[in-house]
Amino acid sequence: MTSTPSEWMIEKLGGRAHEVTRLLVEAGLAAHERAAAAHEASGLRQTNPYGATYWLAFAEEACARLKGFPGVELVKPAGSAVQYPSVNNALLLTVRASRKSDVRGGTVYLYPSRFRKQTMLGTNPDETQGELDLRPDGSRDGDVVTHVSGQASILVVVDADARQGVRDVLVGEGHQRDDGLIVFGHAEFVDVEGLGLGTLSGSGPRLVSASFDTGEIPVVPVRLRSGVTRDGAAGDDI
Repeated sequence: MTSTPSEWMIEKLGGRAHEVTRLLVEAGLAAHERAAAAHEASGLRQTNPYGATYWLAFAEEACARLKGFPGVELVKPAGSAVQYPSVNNALLLTVRASRKSDVRGGTVYLYPSRFRKQTMLGTNPDETQGELDLRPDGSRDGDVVTHVSGQASILVVVDADARQGVRDVLVGEGHQRDDGLIVFGHAEFVDVEGLGLGTLSGSGPRLVSASFDTGEIPVVPVRLRSGVTRDGAAGDDI
């Protein structure tokens, strides 16, 4: 994605997609700061506190920034531990890629969960996306505020760890396999610099202005990064 929103982004996020995307990236960067602080305060060598904090903080920061934005509703889906923003009746699932992902290469793994499989937009022809039950935080199970049928969710994926910070941000839709791999129907990298938010920490050439549909994912040469963190089990759940 360039600093000018693509047609797909405008279709999914509305006419102010540029602003929504910027707020989501800001949320991801703020979540890293909070998660890194939690990791440092823990005094642990393993990065479990980072992963657990990032998951919670990313959703919280996204809701705080998008609250009151036109077309946005904050909802807590059935089966979810946190609130998420819903934009134009599409749930924005804010997630951090697991450590075995190669986000820059277009390969994203998330910890397999029934909630994610149920809520992600199904591009799998063998699966049918049902209605997603969205409720305000703290409401009773019967208090349904929104039903989303068909197009249920958009993934906002951040590639980050405690030592290297935020490396990439990817927005897309797809379904999750049983092994946790996300099979994208469409995805776009966010040009963070184009949004005026500085340079990310990842080294090597950045794959930006890229989108891929169900065909092969573009491959670009990259330099190996040293000191890659092996997150603990809690981090894999994010």
